[in-house]
Amino acid sequence: MVQVDPFLSVSAAHDIGENVRHHIQKNYNQVAEVFIHIDPSYSCCPSVDESKDKKAKEDLRNMVSVKQDADAVVCNVISKLFAEKMSIEHITRHSLKGKTLLMVQVSMPPDMTIRDAMNMARVAEKQILSSASCLSQVSIQLRLGCPITQFYETAVNKEV
Repeated sequence: MVQVDPFLSVSAAHDIGENVRHHIQKNYNQVAEVFIHIDPSYSCCPSVDESKDKKAKEDLRNMVSVKQDADAVVCNVISKLFAEKMSIEHITRHSLKGKTLLMVQVSMPPDMTIRDAMNMARVAEKQILSSASCLSQVSIQLRLGCPITQFYETAVNKEV
């Protein structure tokens, strides 16, 4: 059983399981078949330094590095080019056949037209892709209105 961050996408968790399976089969010739079960971990994740295996540490570092690089590129592009019109709510990384795909959920002003929002999202997707060689695809999911945290705070304040 492999425990992963409960907020990982299914494809990212599957990718981790495949890496574990390949590592076991490569390093333990006596093992004929490996079945990996993925479970969400709700406890603190162990640090990379606790791992005894150098290859496993390196694989984990690479996965974390790609995620951090991708997140940094998205945040950088949105904050520099679209700060007045887009607010990032969530970034989900997917791994599919060795390629990294991102789904970025953003909020946009409620007075913006859907057409303008879609056009801006297309431009942002192209900017993000051209800024990060580690990404194969970027999909921006739009929500017109306040960011969710502001919506929640506003709703709570009205109840009080």
